[in-house]
Amino acid sequence: MHQFSQALIVDLRREDRERLRRIVEKAFPGIAVHSAGDPVSARSLLQRHAYQLVLVEAGNTMDEACELIALAHDGRMPAHVVAIAEDCNEQRLAAALRAGAEGYLVKGEESEELVLRLRGLARGNPPLSPLAARQLLKTCMRTVPMPTAASELTCKELEVLTVLARGVKLRQAADDLGVSYNTVATHVKRLYSKLNVSTRAEATLAATRIGLVC
Repeated sequence: MHQFSQALIVDLRREDRERLRRIVEKAFPGIAVHSAGDPVSARSLLQRHAYQLVLVEAGNTMDEACELIALAHDGRMPAHVVAIAEDCNEQRLAAALRAGAEGYLVKGEESEELVLRLRGLARGNPPLSPLAARQLLKTCMRTVPMPTAASELTCKELEVLTVLARGVKLRQAADDLGVSYNTVATHVKRLYSKLNVSTRAEATLAATRIGLVC
């Protein structure tokens, strides 16, 4: 199970930051929680601290949110990043996932539900609010091809797809497979192209249809 000792919350609204702080502290007792109300402060904190968990508001300034998500996800010490927003639409959800978010939570959920979803991260379960899960399924059902596309994948690409579908990060996947990060990234780019997908969530659904994961 993953251990969480430090977390960062990025949200423009003070009351939302305080509520999220209480939720994170309840989900992971003893965790040190920092917060930022603007992108500049958030970038500064990300550069100075090795956070295991980062919650980023995916609001109107989506470009800045995606930049922060990518910074936290691809840093020297990659964090588990979760986008959080007032609502969920296809464009915002897709942008957050492409940037590297592992989950998407809607603020309107009960606090206890958000606590449980965040705790799932420690077991490798991506935290998704029901609205986000439904939107993701709708999007994937429209875009993911039938399993016949898998016939074009090489053995190594199938191996990488299996690891990704289990929620493993690219750097950890490289270590597990005994190859470099760049090699794994190249395999991911090629298998995404062959499967005609653009997000890990879509690739995971494809892996499920193929039968690589349950």
